[in-house]
Amino acid sequence: MKVGLMMPQGDGMRGPGTRRWSDMAAMTRLAEDTGFDSVWVVDHWLYLLEGEETARGYWEAWTLLTAMAA
Repeated sequence: MKVGLMMPQGDGMRGPGTRRWSDMAAMTRLAEDTGFDSVWVVDHWLYLLEGEETARGYWEAWTLLTAMAA
């Protein structure tokens, strides 16, 4: 069985504020160092949380995956 990690990349969703690139890179390294087989990101530009009127932004998926792989 292989296990992947869904990266928290959103603006304030399940955490305080937008993740900085340094945080995303550190989480990617930690996932690799602890034995995860893959990391996953969502491919959405905006996400509207239930009960909120303003959509929140995400890191763009393909650019983020490319940078994480480098």
